[in-house]
Amino acid sequence: MALARSPRSCSVVLLAIATLAAAACSSDSATGPTTNQNAQLILRFDSLHNATTDDNRSGAMLDIAQILAEGAPIATGTVMVNGVAEQYHLTAELQVLDVQGAPVDSQYTVAAWKGDGTDTIALFNASAGFVAVLVGSPAASGEFIGPGTPALTLGAPGAACVSFLAVTPSDVSAPTPVACQRQSATVAFDGESVAGATFALPSQSVAGIRLEANLEPPPP
Repeated sequence: MALARSPRSCSVVLLAIATLAAAACSSDSATGPTTNQNAQLILRFDSLHNATTDDNRSGAMLDIAQILAEGAPIATGTVMVNGVAEQYHLTAELQVLDVQGAPVDSQYTVAAWKGDGTDTIALFNASAGFVAVLVGSPAASGEFIGPGTPALTLGAPGAACVSFLAVTPSDVSAPTPVACQRQSATVAFDGESVAGATFALPSQSVAGIRLEANLEPPPP
């Protein structure tokens, strides 16, 4: 990803696919992406990313734009802030990286934001026995990275993603997928202290996508 401070790019991406239990789970209230909704939000977050000088917050905005560009559905859910339940917009992505057609690495991300994106943003990321939580708000931002494993049960992959890459600004740099399917998961992240508050994701079903992309070879 473009910004190294984003949890999606700074976490170690070695989460074995076999450790993710693929069990069916009920879908939540997401109706799936619509052209207007996703396209407008991609442009909104890209604009906010370019106008924001806070690296943590800017990186989170770019990550959300990337996930939405791949066709992730948008729903509402709950984030616990200092033990109080707050309603956020939610989307999620399981990103699977391939080498010569075989999956080798993966990471799972839940993106959460309030309002139109100018309020608080939180990214919850899991990879290789590590968790990363990035929080950005107008008042403060910060990130936590440490050992941990969220409670995660993946549902069966479903319909193909509706891609918005054709209408996505070039600076978003979303990968061209080998395959992309809708996929819900039941997930929970423990609370972590970030940006002066404790953020947790209580157990809930989150609609998202399973994105498979080729691992880029290192530069010569």
